[in-house]
Amino acid sequence: MARSVRRSAAAPRVCVALLSNLKAHRDKLRGVLAYGRARGWRVDLADGTAFSVRLDRAADAAAYDGFVVSRDSMLPPGWRRPGLPVVSLDAWLPGDPGPDVVCDADAVGALAARTLAAAGARAFAFLPMLALPETYAEERRRAFEAALRALGAPPPAVFRPARWGAWREEEPRLAAFLRALPRPAALFAANDIMGRFAVETALAAGLRVPEDLAVLGVDDDRDECLAASPPLSSIAIGFERAGRLAAALLERRMGGAGRATGAPAAPVRYGPDGVVRRGSLPPPGGAAAAARPADPRVERARRFIERRACDPSLRVADVAREMGLAPRRAQLLFREAGLGIRAAIRDARLGAVRERLERTLEPLARIAETCGFGSEFHLSRLFHRHFGMTVRDFRRRLGAPPHV
Repeated sequence: MARSVRRSAAAPRVCVALLSNLKAHRDKLRGVLAYGRARGWRVDLADGTAFSVRLDRAADAAAYDGFVVSRDSMLPPGWRRPGLPVVSLDAWLPGDPGPDVVCDADAVGALAARTLAAAGARAFAFLPMLALPETYAEERRRAFEAALRALGAPPPAVFRPARWGAWREEEPRLAAFLRALPRPAALFAANDIMGRFAVETALAAGLRVPEDLAVLGVDDDRDECLAASPPLSSIAIGFERAGRLAAALLERRMGGAGRATGAPAAPVRYGPDGVVRRGSLPPPGGAAAAARPADPRVERARRFIERRACDPSLRVADVAREMGLAPRRAQLLFREAGLGIRAAIRDARLGAVRERLERTLEPLARIAETCGFGSEFHLSRLFHRHFGMTVRDFRRRLGAPPHV
């Protein structure tokens, strides 16, 4: 049942308007909540669900001291009273010059171009959102194309739907589009939902992933990525960090600093955290190293490792048992696919560590213990080598207190 609201003078009351059914929005909400709880805020969610706060009239919005908005469709007409502190998070609000906090599409597109160019592809493609012509998808396409041009690579072929909103009906056209690409090819999808769709369509069209077509998504939505077979590689975006940045900006505006309405201001940008490599990208040797068909036992074992990443007891023998092979034979098959079993376990655990750092303030020693690393020192060295920054720097980017 939707809840009505009453104004409380005890602490700032903040409303967050977004779509909680999307992973990116849930991560943004988590960031706002973490920041707000540390400061005693009362935070309500307006997401249109049965448990959403009810904002039927502009008067209901007057109960709040500030808003973080990713979807203003969740709010009633006339909700934005003059002088109300508002932060738009990846949202274009009427009367504003653009979002206050926005994902750096140029950085996302450049990372996608570098990653797919390194895969040894002869041709490139881009798959937009097929449900709606989303602005962020077009920004990513333009950035991807510009970055490929800077690398001296050919421009991407862009799939254009015949009718927006009927993307499952587009599968035959997409299959023909993918088959027509020179091979090996590489496709950048606007998000992980489209990336999974591309993998499924390519396989149904008789193409091998990643040997004929490498696929890279965006958002690192683990449910979507692991539902694909082979699992989808994806660019991880700091959405929780974005929520913290939005909350920090709102705090300043509620204190009287900065704009409360549509006066121009430079947006705060947040970017990608890196590429989470899974089976839809070729191994580090590039397309040539992926020319051999992927052994289904290896793909099954990779999914097994992803599921068990935080199990400290996970060993090579467990993976071999999942494959139905002796450990030596299992190791050989993994190496032929470009990465050893131990390295695959290490990478999956580092991905789990990154998620815990984003979502919790657990001490690093505790994270190291629960994610299968022998010591905090060992984890710190591996994290720096893998992500190119220290754990402390990574947490500072998320807005964690300096002592954490």
